[in-house]
Amino acid sequence: GKNFITTNAVEAILAKPGKAPQEEFHWTTRPGYGKVPVYLRRNKEIIAAEKEQFETYMRMQTEMNTDAASVLSDDERVQLLSHLKKKWGSINTAYQKCGLAVDSQPKKLRKEAMERELAEIERDI
Repeated sequence: GKNFITTNAVEAILAKPGKAPQEEFHWTTRPGYGKVPVYLRRNKEIIAAEKEQFETYMRMQTEMNTDAASVLSDDERVQLLSHLKKKWGSINTAYQKCGLAVDSQPKKLRKEAMERELAEIERDI
């Protein structure tokens, strides 16, 4: 006869392990499903606070600007113009000393910065 005990033992040793039946996971059954996460609520509150702070700051700036934008007296105007012209003269002198040959990147950047500054002062005058 056939030795069933040995045959059964060999089959059990050679058999691939079976998978235990697992219950399928559903996200909708999670406890926090459908609720906004805490970190998102916190970030939203922080952003709202920053926005409110910025709006308050902008409101204060506009209020200050309406007060500060007063007409200059002739004396102040002349003083400001003379200061701007002196500044323009000093920058223009430095600019003209640079020369026409722009052979390196730093020189080019310095020259462009001076050109921008001169244009800005001219616009202000």
